[in-house]
Amino acid sequence: MLERFPNQRFNIDLKDNNPRQVKHWSELIKKHDAIHRVLTASQYTKNLVEVRKIFPGMAISFTAGEVFKFYIKNKFRGFEKLKKKKFGGVALQILIKMSGMRTVSERSLKNAHELGFKMHVWTINHEKTMISLLDIGIDAIFTDDPVLLKRVLSEYFK
Repeated sequence: MLERFPNQRFNIDLKDNNPRQVKHWSELIKKHDAIHRVLTASQYTKNLVEVRKIFPGMAISFTAGEVFKFYIKNKFRGFEKLKKKKFGGVALQILIKMSGMRTVSERSLKNAHELGFKMHVWTINHEKTMISLLDIGIDAIFTDDPVLLKRVLSEYFK
């Protein structure tokens, strides 16, 4: 994909809990000179720590711990403390709900933007949910139904 689409941006999720995969992944990034067109994500902190060592300037998602800290501070009015916290990521890639708690709201999105972060939500497969996220200004929607998302986006941004 990196070779076939040299001008396209990608979100690559390192799915395995194995920091050794980062070596192989980083070789691909270097081979295709793709550091500035890939956002790297992983639910596993060890993977992202390794990525940050190799590519300190690469766009990277928040670690699971950083997402949790953001959620807690945002939820319980600790936003001022968030301004002082250094996060390694540039994008919160999160579920709408985690453990039954709503993590995405107009306030959490506003606060993320105020701190200079993007908010990406996954996995959204229902039209009404897509529209409600677009209504609050979400930065990205991940879906298993790209045909539906394309239609929703086309109609939404007419």
